[in-house]
Amino acid sequence: MVFYFNAGDDFANGTFGWGVDDVAVHTFPLGADPDCDGDDELDECEIAGDPSLDWNGNGVLDVCECLAETSCIGEPNSVGNGGRLGAVGLPSLSSNTFHLLADDIVPGEFALFFYGFAPLSPTPFGEGLLCVEAPFERLNPALPIDPAGQVSRWVDFTQPPTDTFAAGDVIFFQCWYRDPCTGCTGFNLTHAMRVVLCL
Repeated sequence: MVFYFNAGDDFANGTFGWGVDDVAVHTFPLGADPDCDGDDELDECEIAGDPSLDWNGNGVLDVCECLAETSCIGEPNSVGNGGRLGAVGLPSLSSNTFHLLADDIVPGEFALFFYGFAPLSPTPFGEGLLCVEAPFERLNPALPIDPAGQVSRWVDFTQPPTDTFAAGDVIFFQCWYRDPCTGCTGFNLTHAMRVVLCL
């Protein structure tokens, strides 16, 4: 157990500083960091002052937590139920191991990953649904889809265009891919993914 003492006028008696009646004691499990972002303010106090700093309500500041979740479902394609977008590695700026993985898409065709900073209500686009608000940025170049219907892209946080990302940024990713089905537009989209970057 770790104890963190906070001096102040907790009892509003006009005496500031270290007084017996003015010490608030916060306890944290061993190994927990009460100030994960290192700004000299308890995380629980930051969250109490601005609940949007902890969007999932788990008591951890978003800038200290790596998150990736599906934010929009794809439409069926010519090879099945539709392309999915997943991730391998953490969306951590310091570890720089985050990879996007599109799956269940058309083998032998090409795919292009892109991102934006806001979600879009699912909007028909090609044979799929666009779920990333413009303006968005492409992660060039387009990549060939392997025989298993998969393609992966490393999101290198040290190289443009993703080198300007910061901890706490919320990014929405999606993958556009060719789908030369009969009588269709010739392209589709995977699920979208909401990602919160961490340190």
